[in-house]
Amino acid sequence: MGSLENLYSKALGEFHQGAFSSAKATLRKFSKIQPGVPEALHLLGLIALETKQPKRAIKQFRQLIKGKPGNAQYLGLYGAALFQSGQPRPAVMAFNKAIKADPDHANHYYNRALALSELDQTDAAETDFREALARAPDLHDARFNLGRLLRRQRRQTDALVCFKTVLQADRNAIDALIETGELLNDLGRFEEAMTYQRQATALTPQNVRALQALGVACFYMKRYGEAKQTFRRALTLEPESFQLLSALGNLHQRLGQLSEAQSCFRRAITVRPNHGDAAANLNGLLLLSGAYEEGWRLYEYTRAIAYGGTPPRNLWNGGDLTGKTVPVYGDQGVGDVVMFAGLLDELRSRAAHCVVEIDERLTPLFRRSFPDLDIIGRPRGSALGPCDMPIDVETVFSICRGVCEPILANIRSRRAPI
Repeated sequence: MGSLENLYSKALGEFHQGAFSSAKATLRKFSKIQPGVPEALHLLGLIALETKQPKRAIKQFRQLIKGKPGNAQYLGLYGAALFQSGQPRPAVMAFNKAIKADPDHANHYYNRALALSELDQTDAAETDFREALARAPDLHDARFNLGRLLRRQRRQTDALVCFKTVLQADRNAIDALIETGELLNDLGRFEEAMTYQRQATALTPQNVRALQALGVACFYMKRYGEAKQTFRRALTLEPESFQLLSALGNLHQRLGQLSEAQSCFRRAITVRPNHGDAAANLNGLLLLSGAYEEGWRLYEYTRAIAYGGTPPRNLWNGGDLTGKTVPVYGDQGVGDVVMFAGLLDELRSRAAHCVVEIDERLTPLFRRSFPDLDIIGRPRGSALGPCDMPIDVETVFSICRGVCEPILANIRSRRAPI
C-alpha cells in the first residue's frame, strides 16, 4: 500500500508542477498495480482536460460517474470535457445535474454560462455568470466572460465595468486590457483607449490584436505616423491579416498615398477573395483615380459577393429596353442612391415601365420627386420581385460610354422637400 500511496503522491506532485506526461506515466504504473481507483481515474481525467484531450477525459469521468452518479464534482468535470470537445448542449445537461447535486458551487454556474453562451442563449448565460459571481465575487474569469457577453450585446457601459473590475484585481490581466482598449475604441474614447493598449503592447509586444487596436486609436487621433508604424509592426507578425491590410490601406488612402493603398487592398483581396469590404475598398479607390474599367469590373464582383456569389439574374447590359419592365434597386448607401437618382428619367424614357426599389427611408422623397415611377420601399437585402431586367442605380455608370454619356449630358436637376 505504501508503494501505491507514494506513486499517487508523485503523480499528484507532477500534475501540480505541470509535468503532465510524467504524471500520466506514473499513474499508469499505479493502475497496473491496482486498476479502477477513483482518485487515479480522476487525476487522469484532469490531465486529459489540461492537455486538450477531451475524448479521454470524457471516458474517465463517465467511468467515475457510473460508480457515483450523484457526485457533483465528477458531473461538473464531465460537462467541462463535453464542452471542450465541442458539445455545448450535452455539456449544459451535465452542468444541470452538477448544480442540482451542489447548488452552491460557483464553477458549475460559470461553466454552464460558457456553454449557454456558445449556444447563443445569452440571457440564460448572463444569469449564470451572475449566479457564479454571487457565490464567488473573486471569480474573475466569470466577470471577464460576462463582460465579453455584454460587449457582444452592445451593452458597452456594463461591459466596461466588468473589464475594469477585473483590472482592479490584476492590472496586468492582458485579455482584459485588450478588451478594454477595443471597447473604448468602439465608444470613440481613443485617448483613454491608448492607455490600455500601450500597457498591453508593453506586456506582450508581439500581441497582434493589441497592436491593431493601438493602431486604430492612433488613426482616429490623427497620429498617422504612429498608426502606420504600429500597423506595419503587426503585419510583420501576421502578414496575411485581412484586418491589418485593410486598416493600413485606409490609412494610406487618408494620407493621399493611393498607390500604397491600392497595394494593401489588393493584398487583402488575395487573403479573403470573398470578403466584400476588401473589394469595395479597392473598387472605390480605382474609380476615384480614374481606373474606370477595372473599377467597374471590381464593382460587379463586389455585388456578386453581396448576393451570395451570384449577381441578380438577367442584368441589363445596355441593350434595348423597349416594352420591358425594369426594376431599379439601390444596393449601396442612401447617399449613393440619391446621387444617382438623376439617371432615372433617362432610364424611364427607354423602358415601358420602371419600378424603383429603395431603402424605405427614401420613399417619401422619391415619390415626390418621381411621381411617374413606382417607388417601393424595402429593407435592404430583401428579394426582388418578378421582372425582366433588374438594374441597380449605380450600374448605369458601368454600362458602355455610349449609354453613359448621353445620360450624363441630359440629367436635369430636381428639387423636392426632404
